[in-house]
Amino acid sequence: MLIIGNFGLSYEQSKSQMAIWSILAAPLLMSVDLRKIKPDYRDILINRNLIAINQDPLGIQGRRIYKNKGIEIWARPVTPVSGEVYSYAIAFLNRRTDGTPSEVSVVLQELGLINTLGYKVVDLFENKDLGVYTPKDVLHVSINPTGVVIVKAEVIASIQRTPNFIRPVFTENENFHVPLHNSPNFNVPFVQNNFQQPNFRRD
Repeated sequence: MLIIGNFGLSYEQSKSQMAIWSILAAPLLMSVDLRKIKPDYRDILINRNLIAINQDPLGIQGRRIYKNKGIEIWARPVTPVSGEVYSYAIAFLNRRTDGTPSEVSVVLQELGLINTLGYKVVDLFENKDLGVYTPKDVLHVSINPTGVVIVKAEVIASIQRTPNFIRPVFTENENFHVPLHNSPNFNVPFVQNNFQQPNFRRD
């Protein structure tokens, strides 16, 4: 149940709930009195970009692929699909309450985004085109305390075709490291995709 607009969550926390619910393909059931909801919170609930991720036709539930020092990264395979290469919705969640935003930098290929033609990256809350990124490019995000940044990395292909609904698998690779920076710098074990039935590890 979404509690956005019910005074239990701050504005940043409300964005976080909407983003994670979209990654998880959770039902978007509102509990707020629509006669009294503030415009900022209403805009979160009717964000078309987030609703599209939540309702993506592939129907693959996303999951958390990284957690360290209050920073989490969640990912979900979404359409469009080119061959066996997926687009992804990626949420960067900040559970910290430092009082200042946390800066996170990550190389796309360390997230399993390996399409050589690259990805068109869009900030879903800001509805802002961040440009085209190749697998070796670094994506930088600034995440407010208890907040989230969620992007869609849409696969670029010379010929787009109908998704074949082959589901990816997330498998842990202990030798796969991401230089994720959040003052101070640290390296983290990460995951890689090989496009079969999902096999999620519970923490």
